[in-house]
Amino acid sequence: MLGFHFDRNWGETPCFVILLRDSIEISLSNPGGSGFVRPNRKVHPDAPWDAYVWVHDVSALQKELQSKGAKVIRGPEETLYHTREIEVEDCNGYVLCFGQSIEG
Repeated sequence: MLGFHFDRNWGETPCFVILLRDSIEISLSNPGGSGFVRPNRKVHPDAPWDAYVWVHDVSALQKELQSKGAKVIRGPEETLYHTREIEVEDCNGYVLCFGQSIEG
């Protein structure tokens, strides 16, 4: 739904993968398959995102993701640190923030 894909994963029981989309690469791992992986915001209230991804056009990305049924939970919104952002929650409760630099 978010447009990422992967070519392969690693581990006897898969525990590492690199997700790809355009020029974005996100590495995900679960060392030892502990099962204790959870969204950052469930561990600490000051950690709202599980990943922050820089993009060139937040508005176009938002339209694309919403057309595919993605859950946009914030934005687009301009921040005090000169970015335009959206937050998207994935099917496992992880929050990805996509940000675009704007002139301030």
